[in-house]
Amino acid sequence: MFKKFGAFLIAIALIVAIVPSSFAASEDTKYAILDGHGISYLQSSGASSMSPRGGSSDIIVISEEQMLDMGSGVKALFNNAEMVYITTGMSMDEILLSCDMTSNVGSEDTSDSKVATAVRKLDDGTYSCHDVSVMYATQESGISAVSSLQNVLTEDQLILDGLCAVLTTEETSCNAIVESRTRLAPTGSAAYKSDSAVVYDASNNRIGTMGYTLYFYKVVKSGTTRLFDTICISTFAPDNGYKCAKMSVFLGTSQSTHEVLEAANITSNGSTYTHTLNLSASKTGISGGGSTGWSYTVGAQNVTKSFDMTTNDRTWTFKPVSAANKDAWIEEPGIRTASTQANCYTEVVLSCPFVTILNIELKSNTLSGNIYFTYK
Repeated sequence: MFKKFGAFLIAIALIVAIVPSSFAASEDTKYAILDGHGISYLQSSGASSMSPRGGSSDIIVISEEQMLDMGSGVKALFNNAEMVYITTGMSMDEILLSCDMTSNVGSEDTSDSKVATAVRKLDDGTYSCHDVSVMYATQESGISAVSSLQNVLTEDQLILDGLCAVLTTEETSCNAIVESRTRLAPTGSAAYKSDSAVVYDASNNRIGTMGYTLYFYKVVKSGTTRLFDTICISTFAPDNGYKCAKMSVFLGTSQSTHEVLEAANITSNGSTYTHTLNLSASKTGISGGGSTGWSYTVGAQNVTKSFDMTTNDRTWTFKPVSAANKDAWIEEPGIRTASTQANCYTEVVLSCPFVTILNIELKSNTLSGNIYFTYK
């Protein structure tokens, strides 16, 4: 699924070291190329000119206007790059439609906090869309100043911080699968979707990132009912000077055609622990099925589960026993859901009030999404 993560991270480090004071190109710049050799620009000569100056690159950055002008021509950029990073607030479904792309998942999510979408071309010819948001953390809850934040921060800072959030989330998800996970779904995951957020303080300093990757698994289809599993690899990564005192992950759905049958029983233990989790619930009248299992190791923490059995809401709250400066935390809950429609939805909400080393809690750090995949 994901390629060249190490190269991407090195590239970002090099870009930060050499990025010019203003990333914004001149008005006749068609798109920008970011790679480990620096930043070069392809001057506008019409949408038919698709070869970037200096050869291929890891990441190409384009604006929403450029994307709309190019339309399906955006797909040709993947001949020269692993990722196309689009500075836009449009939803994933709108982007795919504008560029004539297909994906194994979908989302109609839009919000004032969304600033970009990172697009990759997958081996099967479909595309993945990784949405990026920004948050403005304050000592008081309910305060949102995203619009003013975007006006204060330079364009290059927003882009570089967004790319760092994307790569942090994807690197974590990829390594978790390769190194610590056993997947029992017969054909592996049917689809996945990643989203990230960059968190800033009241002085417009980046204080950390949050992100998740949802993996969807087909379990069984019987008549009009489908059972599917969703596993959420959630990443909370504070920057230096901050820590995570409490994190929560919500999984569920508001779809009336859906029913959450089971949620991963992540227990409170107060010590470093390797969780071995399994989803295996069945539904009356459904024959066949299977089990999805996975494991992950996490540092000393206490877990509180809030499972409302009268609704489809399931929330896990994780409190580190000893929160340390700059410690990143990865949590991996999951649910099994029954759906009587082909589009199978999972809502996810990540929350983490980053805390300063002086134990001042900064609120308003919440990342959410409503994702679906089609189970025919």
